[in-house]
Amino acid sequence: EIIDRAAAAARRDDIAPARRELMTLGDADRAPFQSWIALVDARDAALAASHQLAADAVAALGKPTP
Repeated sequence: EIIDRAAAAARRDDIAPARRELMTLGDADRAPFQSWIALVDARDAALAASHQLAADAVAALGKPTP
């Protein structure tokens, strides 16, 4: 049932809920999905970094040139 909910969420492109569902599995049951979870974690980190870069760029635009 957990895997079914995770799969349904993933099909809807609801990645965070799918990951949350998979994380409720025990280690042995979660093992087959670990590479997908790692990809989601890497995606989240890349998105956070790009958002920070954009925020820093916008902030720098408002500063006078030395």
